[in-house]
Formats: sequence, structure tokens, C-alpha cells
Amino acid sequence: MRLKRIQVRLEKERMELQALVDKHGINHPQVLKQSELVDVLINMYNNFSKTKYVISED
Repeated sequence: MRLKRIQVRLEKERMELQALVDKHGINHPQVLKQSELVDVLINMYNNFSKTKYVISED
């Protein structure tokens, strides 16, 4: 997944997370599952950014 695609997906999933929190509260199982997905995307973004930066330094 390219960095921009990760950013777009991350923003979409963050908005979905906020909507779920507004609807169900913070401790609902759907909210926790969505939060885990957002965490995975953040990690992907960070890892991809670091890798891209290291590769582009050379």
C-alpha cells in the first residue's frame, strides 16, 4: 500500500471510529475493534514512512 493510500484509508477509518464512539460509547466491542484497525494503519504508515525515508536518503 502506498503512503497516500494508507493516509486516505487511515482518515476514513478514524472518522468511522469517531462515529462509532458517538453512537456506542468508548467501551463498545465495535469501537475497540475499529480502534485496533486504526492502530494497525498507524503502524503501517509509520513503518512505511521510515522505510521510505531511509531508502530515499541514499
